[in-house]
Amino acid sequence: MADKENSKNRIITIPNLLSFFRICLIPLIVWLYCKKQAYFWTGAILILSGLTDLVDGYIARTFNAVSDLGKILDPVADKLTQAVMLLCLLTRFPFMLFPLVLLILKELFMAITGLWIIRNLQALKRDNDI
Repeated sequence: MADKENSKNRIITIPNLLSFFRICLIPLIVWLYCKKQAYFWTGAILILSGLTDLVDGYIARTFNAVSDLGKILDPVADKLTQAVMLLCLLTRFPFMLFPLVLLILKELFMAITGLWIIRNLQALKRDNDI
């Protein structure tokens, strides 16, 4: 049991490094797409990002390398990549504003709902402790 708790608190794990790598790819994606207009290479980097997402999830579950940091880092890397790619596409295709707005609204809804649930669970725990 102590080993499982220790693994949850680890920061440097292969899945976390892969998630961090995906975040580091974001400026490269923007540069390739907007500055260089190298759409093929932008797509190749996006595929690499997607593959590292699959690999990091597989490694985390298979080798019990799930960490608290990874639970935050992985979805942040996903959402940042999605939002940045939609912003890049918006520079050429104005109709991409609609999916970008939907993504932002969805993420705001998820954040508010998550905070509301956490607050209510804490209140429920407090009430049950009395």
